[in-house]
Amino acid sequence: MKRSFYILSWVSIAMALFLIILCSYWYLYPFKTIEFKQPHLIQNLDNEVERGDRLRYLVDYCKYTNIQPEVTKYFIDGVIYETPKSTGVVEKGCGMVVSDVYVPKAIPEGTYTLKIVSRYKLNPLRTIDVVSLTEKFTVK
Repeated sequence: MKRSFYILSWVSIAMALFLIILCSYWYLYPFKTIEFKQPHLIQNLDNEVERGDRLRYLVDYCKYTNIQPEVTKYFIDGVIYETPKSTGVVEKGCGMVVSDVYVPKAIPEGTYTLKIVSRYKLNPLRTIDVVSLTEKFTVK
């Protein structure tokens, strides 16, 4: 009886220690997700876009993980206009890609910057947000 209690105690201590180490790793390890060359360059002619059209911008990146992020884009000109969330599609490695976003018809005319927030859910305890910006552009 004493021996089984002794073994059970050590197994419980070992499991608790393992969980503490695992949670510490998940929470504290400096995971590297993606790096962008900023600001992203606007590909539309004269950095102008019509409401209801698509804004195209060049993304120069190095991605270090296979995890696909949840991406939210914001049009910013003093007031913030949020677009629906989407899933990132770039593969691991470095490269350049032309991405685009629909410019809502209801957005007012003005000079904007597009803010892109890529949210990486790395494990049950850790989520990393990577923020990038475009050059300024004009909505007509």
